[in-house]
Amino acid sequence: MNDPLEILQKEHADGLRLLQRMESAALSIERSGFSAVAFDHIKQAMQKINISFRRHMEKEEHFLFPLLARHSEDPARTVHTEHWELWRSYNDLLLCVKDVEEGRIHGKSIIELLRGMKYFIEEFRLHIEHEASVIFPLVKKLLTKEEYAELRASMAPVPAASLYHTHKR
Repeated sequence: MNDPLEILQKEHADGLRLLQRMESAALSIERSGFSAVAFDHIKQAMQKINISFRRHMEKEEHFLFPLLARHSEDPARTVHTEHWELWRSYNDLLLCVKDVEEGRIHGKSIIELLRGMKYFIEEFRLHIEHEASVIFPLVKKLLTKEEYAELRASMAPVPAASLYHTHKR
């Protein structure tokens, strides 16, 4: 698979699976109370999102959006803003996770964690849907064959960011 949009779509699918995992952990906490296992799933998903989706968004920001902006600046600017807002939301959620992890818990810590997770998950899903239904079709429509070849060539050396890759020591 060397089609750049297919690569990005596959990464989106991997991300949606991570979001589902986070959502399942949140539901477990809501229904059964806090558990170390559910919290561990949240932390692991957050770590994978930090690494893999940072790479994913960098590919879009460095390679895809500049080509799109040659034809239309508004969509590229909009998605860039969405990326910034997602990372802001991610960082807010990460602060809640660290508070719980480090024992800085108050009466509403878990509620704030769950609220932050719901917001982040919803925003991330909306963003993925926006790219899949608006941005990627626009890219296919607007980019010339030469620009698409440029996109393919520029993304080829970028290592695949597998969300489920684990290092064994």
